[in-house]
Amino acid sequence: MSKCGRITGVVLALLLLVPLASCKLTAKPGSTTAATSASLSVTAAVPVEYRDLYSALKKDLDRFDSYLKSRDTGARYPVVFGAELLSANSNRGPELVKAGTLQGTLLYLDQLQQMGIQGVTINVAYPVYTPDFPQYQDYVKYFKQVAQEVHRRGMKLDVETGVVFHDTDYSPIKVDFSGLTLDEFGNDMHMMVQSIINDLQPDYVNLGAEPDTHASLLGIRELNSPQVYTQFVNSVLTGLDRGTTKIAAGIGTWSNTSFIENLAKNTAIDCIAIHIYPGMGDFLSKAATIAEIAAQYNKIVILDECWLYKTESPPGNIAGTTQVYRLDSFSFWAPLDEQFLAGVAKLCRMYHIEYVSPFWANFFFGSLDYGPESANQTYTETITLANKIAVQNILDGKLSALGEYYSRLISDNR
Repeated sequence: MSKCGRITGVVLALLLLVPLASCKLTAKPGSTTAATSASLSVTAAVPVEYRDLYSALKKDLDRFDSYLKSRDTGARYPVVFGAELLSANSNRGPELVKAGTLQGTLLYLDQLQQMGIQGVTINVAYPVYTPDFPQYQDYVKYFKQVAQEVHRRGMKLDVETGVVFHDTDYSPIKVDFSGLTLDEFGNDMHMMVQSIINDLQPDYVNLGAEPDTHASLLGIRELNSPQVYTQFVNSVLTGLDRGTTKIAAGIGTWSNTSFIENLAKNTAIDCIAIHIYPGMGDFLSKAATIAEIAAQYNKIVILDECWLYKTESPPGNIAGTTQVYRLDSFSFWAPLDEQFLAGVAKLCRMYHIEYVSPFWANFFFGSLDYGPESANQTYTETITLANKIAVQNILDGKLSALGEYYSRLISDNR
């Protein structure tokens, strides 16, 4: 494949990325310096308008570090370090099945593997992988090819299902779920998950770690209940031929742990899944509590979405705004992102979390310097510029400072 062809594929695969995967809609709130030594002295390089937020997030991370240190017994658990394969996110809709997208996805995959990343997470959302969805067979072909390439490289494959972010700024897909009942959704998900297992043979399938997001996207409000969500999970599991695939379900750390109690006690899932985004309050340390509950019921734990939200706002539609997400594109956050990743890695080693996958993997290849022009750009303009930098670095085989840090973090934890 020519360099021109590779560029076309990567541009198709990367430049159209927006916050697509199962990021929360309604209730979630580079440097090579070692993360553990990141300090407030770096605020000299932080724009004045973000210094207070930077300092507040730094305090959240320091508090998390102290929490982990107070509970550290010195024991270490082997962890599989993954990353989100963003170019294969089903919320991109028809872009996935266009010419060049697969080639771009595989080049992205190659670069992740060269970093030392041992597994990838892909989003295959309802109803994209159901027979009545437009171009269904094309999606099946694409995801089968991606899965085959992941397996061929000896990497783990985690498939998150969830619900497509229809009719939002985050996806071009338009779906009308009005009239869909909870029972119908459960039956559809059962068939979809069985197809995913049969076709893609993933190591993990996550039925969902954000029941509140499911409820919002579907318009089925009762799904955001520990008891009802447990019933839904059981409806998907009934009669499911899992083969060697481990089935997961769980919550984001902004949700109530009663979901975990119900899932761990009253379902036959193999894994408890965790998502981490907000840093304020107990949203970071709650992951340890979730892992402890899982251990009581002999459940494996995976952490297949995590990143540090650049906000201190309390929960309440904060993730529904692109103004939160655009901030991730700027390079001045790198020391905090490093400290976050270091804390998450320590959490996984201490609490026997089997697999961890940071979400915004594009920033492992490039991010945008903050300046007078970029300060006033829209989310779309900001992420497009950041992704152009990432695309060029992928083609050149270069990592950002954050990518270099994550690569070292993986190596140090082997």
